Amino acid sequence: MFDETRQLAEDVKKIDRRLETLKTHLAQYDIMQQHKAISLKSNSFNGKQYDAYFAKYKAEINAYKKAFDYFAGVLNGRTKVPIKAWRDEKNALTAERIVLGEKFYGLKDEIKVVVNLRRSAEKLIGDRDIRKQPKIEKHRTHDLEL
Repeated sequence: MFDETRQLAEDVKKIDRRLETLKTHLAQYDIMQQHKAISLKSNSFNGKQYDAYFAKYKAEINAYKKAFDYFAGVLNGRTKVPIKAWRDEKNALTAERIVLGEKFYGLKDEIKVVVNLRRSAEKLIGDRDIRKQPKIEKHRTHDLEL
């Protein structure tokens, strides 16, 4: 039972790590989509118009560029962001994590019960063993050598 709980804990940790990665991917994608229009519009301006537009939307343009650079590193040369696959994977992993969590906590409860039963049984066995043994009376013996 202890090995099974340890294995479940490791599986949950793996799922949590992947979910964190997917959460980061999806957050970056949302940032990129949110600021895409503003950033692409900035490409149509030149000179002073660009400077004024950039000053007004600097945070949004920089957020888009950071998200774009993030995906350039994550996608390894692919051009299409697999957003649907990431969302499906996130949903599947979340469901699996819930199931594993329920199994883990169920086993933890079973282990508590078994440990308590074992302690009680050991206590009962120990009490019986003490009752079965004859009482040893302590008395002093003096050995005298002649």
